Amino acid sequence: MVNVVIGRNFGIIGTSVLGIMLFDEKLSLLQIVCVLMIAMGIAGLKLLGD
Repeated sequence: MVNVVIGRNFGIIGTSVLGIMLFDEKLSLLQIVCVLMIAMGIAGLKLLGD
């Protein structure tokens, strides 16, 4: 179960980093915090839902 959570969060963060690198996107500190909060929310829902 923990492996699924880790894999999903790597996917979310990896997609964000890939978008920054490939498309030269600029992220503010607030946008970075929001992406991390989404990743923590998914992890929380998965861990508490089972």
